[in-house]
Amino acid sequence: MRSKKQLLLINPPANADVGKQLHLENLGLGYVAAAVRRDLGESHKAHIWDCSIVDPAGKCIQPLLQKLSPDYVGLSLSTMNADRGVQVAAQIKAFDPSIRIVVGGILPTSLATDELGLFHPDAIVRGEGEALVSPLLIALDAAAGTGGRDVLEVSQDVPLDVDALGWPSRDMLPWQLRLHPQASISASRGCPYRCSFCSIPQPGGKKGWRARNIEDVVAEMAFIHKRHHCAHFYFVDDNFVLPTASSRQRAERFAHLVLEQLPDIRFGFMCRSAAIAPQLFKLLKKAGLAGIFLPFPDGNIRNAAAASGEMRPTDGRIRRGTLGVAGFFARSAP
Repeated sequence: MRSKKQLLLINPPANADVGKQLHLENLGLGYVAAAVRRDLGESHKAHIWDCSIVDPAGKCIQPLLQKLSPDYVGLSLSTMNADRGVQVAAQIKAFDPSIRIVVGGILPTSLATDELGLFHPDAIVRGEGEALVSPLLIALDAAAGTGGRDVLEVSQDVPLDVDALGWPSRDMLPWQLRLHPQASISASRGCPYRCSFCSIPQPGGKKGWRARNIEDVVAEMAFIHKRHHCAHFYFVDDNFVLPTASSRQRAERFAHLVLEQLPDIRFGFMCRSAAIAPQLFKLLKKAGLAGIFLPFPDGNIRNAAAASGEMRPTDGRIRRGTLGVAGFFARSAP
C-alpha cells in the first residue's frame, strides 16, 4: 500500500485550432503544487504535467495515469485548451472512474457549474487556488467516505497575499526549461482597470493590482538562473508597471537589482502604453528588457480607448529598432 495520495496536475494540450504559442510554464499549477507540498506534504504528493511544453500531443497522459494511478487529477482550463481538456477528462474517467477530477483556471472561474459538465468535475476551483486546493482534497476524501458524489465548489473571494505564496514548484518538471529555456515569472497579480471588453476582471474580481516584493522577484530569477541555467524571462503579469509614480519607482528598483545581480539576462513583459516613461524604459532596456507586449483595443471601443490614452504606440515613447514591440488586440466575446 502506498504511503501518500497522488495528485496529478495537468495543463492539457492546446486546441487543434490554436496557432503558435509562447513556450511558458503554467505557473498556476506550479503555485498549487507548492501549496499542496507545504500543507499536505506528509500525506499527499503532487506531480505536474504541462502538455503545452513537454507533451503537446498529450501522448504521455495515458502512461502517466498508468504509472501514478492518481487519486485526483487537476485540470488547468482556458478557452485555449478547453476542447482537449474535454478529451483528457474523458480519458481519465475511462481509465479509472474513481479518480476525482478537479478543474480550475480561467474557464472554470468564468463559467457556471452546468457549463462545465463535459469535464466530469468532482470539484471546481474558482479564482486563485493556492489556499483552496489542500482543504479541497481533504473534503473530497471525506465525501468519498460517505459515498457522496455532489460536485464540490470552492471560491477564493479574499485577495491572497502574493508575498506569502512562495515560489512555484519548478523542480517537479525541471527539464521543461531545458526544452524551452525561457522561464515565466509573476511579479504581480490582478489589474486596476475595469475594461468592459476584457476577461481579466471576472476571474480577478475586485482584487486590484497586487505587486510582489521586488527583491523577492529578483531572488527567484537568480535562483532560476543558477539552478536551471535560464537567462530569458517573460513576466506573465497583466501589467508589469502602471502609470503611477510608486509603480515606476518599483520598476526602477527592479532594473537596478537586475543590473547588480543578473547582468546577462533578458526579459519581456506586458504593460499599457500609458505606463511607458522614456528614462525608466531606457534603464530597463539597459537591464535586459528585450520586448514589450502592448494591448490595443479594437472594434467599437477604438475611439474611446484612443481618447483615454490607451492607443499611443507611435507617440515617441517607443522608438522602432530600440526594443521588440508586439501589439495584440483585446476583444470581448460577441
